[in-house]
Amino acid sequence: YWNSVHVVDAGRVDGRGMCTYELTSTILISITPPSSSSSSSGADTSSPSQSTTNVSGSITRQNSRECKVDDDDDGNIHIVNIGKFIEDVESGMRSELDSLYVQKTRTVLETIRKERRSGERSTRGQEHTKVLNDAVLAMAMNRKANLK
Repeated sequence: YWNSVHVVDAGRVDGRGMCTYELTSTILISITPPSSSSSSSGADTSSPSQSTTNVSGSITRQNSRECKVDDDDDGNIHIVNIGKFIEDVESGMRSELDSLYVQKTRTVLETIRKERRSGERSTRGQEHTKVLNDAVLAMAMNRKANLK
């Protein structure tokens, strides 16, 4: 599932007719990949002891934007400004989640499934740790590049 929460603080309108909006956005995501335990005949071969994978997480960002506000408006311009602000921020966060978290999670899960199928039990833990470390390092490098 996907859920988002946005909290907006609309400041006072200054002498220039500008209003500062401060937005705190949190996106919650939970992914449960489909089980690959069905046989080729279509019969369900899953057992009650078989586990499922659920990956969940959240991302929170704070942003600020200054927008023009007309004095003769009844406050509707605040709704428009806040709506556009939320759409812009959520779109960026969605892209970040997809590029960082979802793709890295998919890579980790595919690697785990490959190891499970190949039967290499002795190096499975080491490979899993390496994939997780690579994913965390890539995420940190991307975040560091975005801060510059």
